[in-house]
Amino acid sequence: MMNFESEEAASAWMSETVDDACQDNYRFAYADDPKAVAEYNEIQSYGCCGEFDADITINGREAMIGCNYGH
Repeated sequence: MMNFESEEAASAWMSETVDDACQDNYRFAYADDPKAVAEYNEIQSYGCCGEFDADITINGREAMIGCNYGH
């Protein structure tokens, strides 16, 4: 599992990993925050085309990050 110092660093990693000019439906949630996880899942359900989701940690705290890409 990838570990990052901040959400911003994780977002930059995701953007480089996806490497597509059309990224949208950005989503992020800490795994221990039920409200944020529910929002993450809702945003994910509106995505189309390619999908990227990863389990990561931010300073040791488990999180999820994702986006959709391509059109």
